[in-house]
Amino acid sequence: MIFQGTILLPILFLLPIILIIPAIAFFIIFFIKFIKTKQHILGYLALLFLTFVMKNLFQIIIHTSPNESAAINSFIIFRIAEMFMLFSFVIVIEMFERNIQFSLRIIILIVLVFTTIGSYVTNQGIQATQITTIIGEVYFADFEKPLNFTTIIHSIFNITGGIWLLISLYRSKKYAWNDDQKKLINWLFIGLILGILLPSGAILDLGLLGERTSNLLIGRSFAREILEPIGMLIVGIAFYKTVDNPWLLQRQRIHLLMVYSQDGLELYSENFSKELAENDNLLLAGGFSAITSLFKEATKSAGPINAILLEDKELWLKNRKYFVCALLVDYMTEASQLAFQNFVNDFEKKFNEDLRNFEGEISKFQSAKEMARKYFT
Repeated sequence: MIFQGTILLPILFLLPIILIIPAIAFFIIFFIKFIKTKQHILGYLALLFLTFVMKNLFQIIIHTSPNESAAINSFIIFRIAEMFMLFSFVIVIEMFERNIQFSLRIIILIVLVFTTIGSYVTNQGIQATQITTIIGEVYFADFEKPLNFTTIIHSIFNITGGIWLLISLYRSKKYAWNDDQKKLINWLFIGLILGILLPSGAILDLGLLGERTSNLLIGRSFAREILEPIGMLIVGIAFYKTVDNPWLLQRQRIHLLMVYSQDGLELYSENFSKELAENDNLLLAGGFSAITSLFKEATKSAGPINAILLEDKELWLKNRKYFVCALLVDYMTEASQLAFQNFVNDFEKKFNEDLRNFEGEISKFQSAKEMARKYFT
């Protein structure tokens, strides 16, 4: 039976209007950053907040629909936007965890999304009822029977996406070695629960599969219209605080950062892994230089070698006029690529004169540690 009567909490109608403002701000910020940096994770963050804004707009329309058709259509679009919010969050975390835009879990969720959308579009079991609100007589749409194919497949999507998100964030926190990144993941946990899982119905809608009561519906409205904006605000602030430090935007494990001269002399190095001993750096610098020279000579290539891919590690190189910078990582991401580029640019700018007039004194390059910490820790 569709819930009828006066809406007891008018504040639940006003909140979406008020709380949509920071979501619009986050969408603009992340979209501009995406245009400037071309980092896909920022684009997906912009998409996440865009779907949140759209969902809230149709949530407002739901409470002000003047006829049955408008109420049903706004309800369908609202629920679809709600799904795309969860889907966008999954992609954001996939990019954060391992720089992957498409994976098996994404494909499964895409199948569930379009199956659910198809069920919504057929408009089975959705009806609108006239109710009295603070603005007068309006129509409110919902499922006539809570337990149906559409709600079941939607709940499966919510539960599947929610479980994957929790597992991914737990795994990311377990392997994150940076304290700031661990703090980011902790806040994302809170934002995920408040802003995505509870409001999407992965938990609360399970209690609505039986007879609906006013208390249950008010509880769902509380989750969607109060907890959700708070959770999304936490997610937005967490990512915004790290947006200018690209290394934190994606989980990564770096083993070694090294700068050496074109002759193979180590100028500066920073070990981030216990697997490498300090006295190995000299051998590695000479080895990197010898390998690149060997390949260039054998292949008669005039251009520099940019990367050497191993089975479980990647060695990335950036060549400059007076030096070569090497970065040994498990795998390269957009964030680490940008951090690597920024470090090389800063190193070249700061030590340009010293490199040009280099006479063998390498102690002056040790101040590069500050730059390494800025971009990689």
